[in-house]
Amino acid sequence: MNRTKFFSTIALLCCCFLASPAIAQDISGQWSGGWHSGANNHRGNIKATFCQIDSSTMQAKFRGTFAKVIPFRYTTRLNIVSQQPGLTVMAGSRRLPLGGEFKYQISMTDQCFNGTFSSRRNHGQFVMQRQ
Repeated sequence: MNRTKFFSTIALLCCCFLASPAIAQDISGQWSGGWHSGANNHRGNIKATFCQIDSSTMQAKFRGTFAKVIPFRYTTRLNIVSQQPGLTVMAGSRRLPLGGEFKYQISMTDQCFNGTFSSRRNHGQFVMQRQ
């Protein structure tokens, strides 16, 4: 197991044990946390707003910082891969200027967000909690 997957698994397990499972999970709303690159050790803050579009799609608006001062923003749609009481798993991809294809997988409880991202030159993790 590589280092990024190991830390992603640990973060998700810790977050899932701290969050109370919900039968009818609502993950819409404001989230905040941080991201970390496993390729170059860069990190920064990240915030997101999630809105359910339909039963199988969420819209996510991400905003954050790179190198502590360079802002970024992007909006994307996430496909809901699976849902069970207290856990939603989503995946998606987006082509970013100068960044190529950016792919992500996300696991969310009603209070905790744990995701991984990968592109041709980068990979890492982002973790958020409900605001």
